[in-house]
Amino acid sequence: MNDIIENLKEGVVIKGPFWPEEIRVHIAKAIGNRIQIIGAGLKTEKAYRTIHNLDEFQQKIKILTGLKGPKFSANANRFRLALEAKRIRMSYEFDPLFAVGVSKIDPLPHQIEAVYDYLLKRPKIRFLLADDPGAGKTIMAGLLLKELKYRRAIERILIIVPPALVENWKEELFEKFGEIFTEVTREIISSSYGMNIWEQGNQFIVSMDFAKQDDILDTLKEVHWDIVVVDEAHKLSAYQFGQKTEKSQRYKLGEVLSETTEHLLFLTATPHKGDPENFLLLLSLLDKNLFSNKDLLLEACKKNELSQIMLRRLKEHMIDENGKRLFPERKVHTAPYELTAQEKNLYDAVTEYVTKHFERALGDKRKNAIGFALIVLQRRLASSLRAIRKSLERRRDKLREHLINWDSYVKQIREERDLSIDEIEEFEDAPEKERWEREEKLLSLTTAQTKDELEAEIRELERLYDLAVHVERSGTERKLNEVKRVLFEVEEIRTTNEKLLIFTEYKDTADYLAEKVQQWGFSITSIDGSMDMEQRKKAMEEFNFGDKQIMIATEAAGEGINLQQKCALMVNYDIPWNPTRLEQRMGRIHRYGQKKEVHIYNLIAVNTREGRVLQVVLDKLEQMREHLGSDKVYDVIDKLLEEENVRLDQLIKESIRNRITFEEFCKRWQKSVTEEDLEKLRKATEEALATRHVDLSRYHEKMQTAEEQRLIPEYIEHFFVEAFKDCGGVITLDKNLWRIEQVPIEVRKALAKTANQIIRKYYGKVSFNKKIVKELADSGIECEYIAPGSLLFESVCELVLEKYGHLLQEGAVFLDPEGTEEGLLWFVIGKITDGKGRKIGEKLFVVMQTKSGEISKKGPFILWDLNPGQTNVKFDAFTDLQTERENINSWVLDHLIDPYFEEIKEQRMRELEIRKKYIERSLDYLIGESIKTLGKYREKQKKGKDMQIALTREIQKQEELQHRRKRALEEIEQEKNLSPSMPEVIAVVGIVPLESEDKELQDVMKRDEEIERIAMQIATKYEKDEGRRPEDVSSDNLGYDIKSKKGKELRYIEVKGRARIAKIVLTPNEWIKANRFKENYWLYVVANCATRPELYLIQDPASKLKPNQVVEITRYIVDTEQWKKAGEKVEGR
Repeated sequence: MNDIIENLKEGVVIKGPFWPEEIRVHIAKAIGNRIQIIGAGLKTEKAYRTIHNLDEFQQKIKILTGLKGPKFSANANRFRLALEAKRIRMSYEFDPLFAVGVSKIDPLPHQIEAVYDYLLKRPKIRFLLADDPGAGKTIMAGLLLKELKYRRAIERILIIVPPALVENWKEELFEKFGEIFTEVTREIISSSYGMNIWEQGNQFIVSMDFAKQDDILDTLKEVHWDIVVVDEAHKLSAYQFGQKTEKSQRYKLGEVLSETTEHLLFLTATPHKGDPENFLLLLSLLDKNLFSNKDLLLEACKKNELSQIMLRRLKEHMIDENGKRLFPERKVHTAPYELTAQEKNLYDAVTEYVTKHFERALGDKRKNAIGFALIVLQRRLASSLRAIRKSLERRRDKLREHLINWDSYVKQIREERDLSIDEIEEFEDAPEKERWEREEKLLSLTTAQTKDELEAEIRELERLYDLAVHVERSGTERKLNEVKRVLFEVEEIRTTNEKLLIFTEYKDTADYLAEKVQQWGFSITSIDGSMDMEQRKKAMEEFNFGDKQIMIATEAAGEGINLQQKCALMVNYDIPWNPTRLEQRMGRIHRYGQKKEVHIYNLIAVNTREGRVLQVVLDKLEQMREHLGSDKVYDVIDKLLEEENVRLDQLIKESIRNRITFEEFCKRWQKSVTEEDLEKLRKATEEALATRHVDLSRYHEKMQTAEEQRLIPEYIEHFFVEAFKDCGGVITLDKNLWRIEQVPIEVRKALAKTANQIIRKYYGKVSFNKKIVKELADSGIECEYIAPGSLLFESVCELVLEKYGHLLQEGAVFLDPEGTEEGLLWFVIGKITDGKGRKIGEKLFVVMQTKSGEISKKGPFILWDLNPGQTNVKFDAFTDLQTERENINSWVLDHLIDPYFEEIKEQRMRELEIRKKYIERSLDYLIGESIKTLGKYREKQKKGKDMQIALTREIQKQEELQHRRKRALEEIEQEKNLSPSMPEVIAVVGIVPLESEDKELQDVMKRDEEIERIAMQIATKYEKDEGRRPEDVSSDNLGYDIKSKKGKELRYIEVKGRARIAKIVLTPNEWIKANRFKENYWLYVVANCATRPELYLIQDPASKLKPNQVVEITRYIVDTEQWKKAGEKVEGR
């Protein structure tokens, strides 16, 4: 028994049926005839604390490594597969843009900045991403999720979006990131038979308005998430009225999510419209302790310290990789027209009907609902003759049904309740089909209380309907003529088939327009709320890539539909009364990817009440937009009006009802909306949103590092093909595409329990290059993209680790073809954790320990430049080095982890000090306010008023605030307490020189350190003489020796020194990088180093040289004549 305990020292790796994986022992302790094992899983890092019967334990466990060191007996090829699988699982640590490479996207500078400079640097993400519309917030969220998933930081994900965007999110996450999310609906809940649906999977997406319902909220309270993403987060609204907070049902959803998730990401383009209290309440869902009043918020903005919790970039500031603006100019034109005499007669008659019944509704208990229905009727009147005629017909028929079923209708009136303002506002956010259905239902509401009143209203509707039929039949609608004029007079449409988007609010109008435009000879397609996502996608493709010239769209195309590829012209056939919705419409073509100047035409009937109002409003907004140079006028105008107790839709309603004259409206409008006020509001809003400009130099630096260190596609392809074949798979290369003819059953089963998709048995076309996959997809050809994170790749990775992971503890022998390396290669993981046990950083380090005991850092690619040795290669000469683990750990801590630790610590301390400052002041403010309140209560108590209940509540509140303050500050101290963990050796490789029987080959391969030193010296001097700044990176095994810069020019230089003029040798890494960097990769050959050195320069050697690949030595050999012919000799060197 003592022998077992003595052998189970800290660091020993064991396996047995007691654990689902190999574990590294931390403590082994005898307890009578039992043994306690405390350790951590090698694969999952899960902590294990188990007790076993000693006899059974002795029989069933196997000690893999840690006693006398590795035996170096593992199959080297399989050892390398396991080590590569492990390294790929950690590739995010050396590839700064890992998720970009494994996803089918080409991100923009502002997207890279948001994800990699803000979100991922936080161990706990509680953040508001508030970029302008069209910034690609779905892409940023997808990148974040992909990164966090690959780091094993998240598993359970919930995405909350507006109903209209559910399908769009699902589609984008699948097509761009390969992620499948299950939509939760009422049908799904009902079919779950008493189970909590949220526990039946890990990746869900749900409509915000479904999730907010009480019964769904109850189920959400019972589960925990790793991350929740909320799109259009400003809809989680609450309002402060003095001491009272009015919370919407959506806000209550936000409160539940805030309490049940670790990470919380809010996305919105309109987070702050000038109401700081509302904005503070939104931010409190992310962190209730950070900002308790608007003064602190304003201070954080002025000091550029709001980036603790949010980031905002405006459309005007977004640029591409070359610094050019992403969004072209946009010009909005008002196209005024007058109704014909007959149209005006119908307009006046319907408006009089609406006004009369609106006034009657004010005395009805259902005044909000009836008023809303009448306004819908008025808006349809302004939309088209077809829309008002059909609406009048449907309303008349519904009222007739009420008359026939009078008794049940009377009962219905008694039971009906009114709509709240909150519910009416939610109507606007509902999916269009649902909104239309609700509107149709509301159109059956009437103020009639008796049969006589109902019959009178039906007669009124019949008269209006007959009038509408007559006007519609009498000739072409005046507004329709305006559309026809645009179609036939705008030269681009007539002569070059320029595409045009026509927007309307109503399907009746859309159908009417489609019918007429087709009659004029134009090809059309359409999108409306009755279509499912597949139909909308088809229509979008017909318009973007097909021969359809005109798209007629309702508000269903206002969100999640991108039409900028071929269209820069838009007509608003009717005008929404909400300027934000107008901005959403324009955003369909005025977004990233638009190459032309955008022109918007707003059709307005100037001899109608609402038309006159809208013309004044839109003309003023466009004037301000040109003056201020920002499209934000459309987003903030509503808030500016609210500050004057005015709402645009309310102004229009009052104009329609003749409650104010047109002159009064103009006076109020001019008073409410001045350019000075708008500029002031915009500045306040941008300041409160910590608007930032993109740092383009930082973006280029990140992209350059990613290009240098990425594994995709070359290393990933090499690993997968070798591993897949080893697992029994059949994969063949056909030109530049692979074909998988057979996927083994064990690969298909490897992740079957956790995956929410199925691996196929056969794949006709496969590529590891996302550019090729995208090009094929654009041509309509399906090709599977294989990369880390894809199910097939991860299944192969999992199977390799399952089969060969234990070999890493046995060690393997590799041969150095150049004969210069001899010793041990240690692969060590270094981790940084905080006081809460959270992993703040993790890196894989590679360290070379020579036979003489010298230690140096190596690059992670080194193993690809070595030959796998045979299992019979003896490694006896190094037994004294095999127990040097502690020395290695000490060296790694001193030379590698300490600098890494200081780098992380500096940034972390700075952020936490800012956070601490605001939390202290925020909670001190609340405590101070509570003390003042207690003082007031006690004064009232002294005067004889009974304040005991109020005093007790306020004292409890103050105690809770004190507790919150203490807890929050303790948590910050824990987060500040960073410390490195003991380095973990995950693998050891023994390296011995490769001995070849081919003497000529041996001579070519042999590396002379003095010759190489001379060559490097000459190459470096040449670079300096040319005005470049060379950096020696030869020890990092990157595939090049020097990185040299001059302005925007960057050279990756591989230096080859030869004692005389002779053949040169390239490693696999060097050849991969030569092919990757092309014209930026240079081969500097320094010949005759032993006598009179001569320097030859070869730019883009991958295209100029045809080396001979010698598999048995893992090298590419270039004949002398070939490199001399390709090279340019530098004279005078």
